[in-house]
Amino acid sequence: MEKIEERIAFVEELFTQSTNREEVYKRLMELGKTLPSLQEQKKTANNRIPGCQSITHLSVTLQKGRCIIEGDSDALISKGLVYLVISIYSGLSPKEILLHKPTFLNDYISAALSMNRSEGLGQMLLFLKRKAVEALQKESI
Repeated sequence: MEKIEERIAFVEELFTQSTNREEVYKRLMELGKTLPSLQEQKKTANNRIPGCQSITHLSVTLQKGRCIIEGDSDALISKGLVYLVISIYSGLSPKEILLHKPTFLNDYISAALSMNRSEGLGQMLLFLKRKAVEALQKESI
């Protein structure tokens, strides 16, 4: 399993050539196009990200102590943001997700986004942290 630092380095590499907001948006849309669609049965109210401008879902399931994350959005930029969240966090333990501070996403990606899209990314990360807490609670039962 890759360390979280390696995952962040991978994501950073995706954006090294992006020098302005338009290039960041273009890259996010390209990434969004590569993300497979989420199964319809996983597009539930419980998996919908509140506060997102677009209709965005994250499905988090616990398998062998690891959070497996899938997601989708009806907007390509948001779908690209889902791609980033999955690339960094899917396969990590709930504790690893909770302990990680999303500095790169907050400092670099959010800074290039409009206020509404930045808020949507923040809501995705908050949603993921809530799901990690739920997974930890299930593990301790």
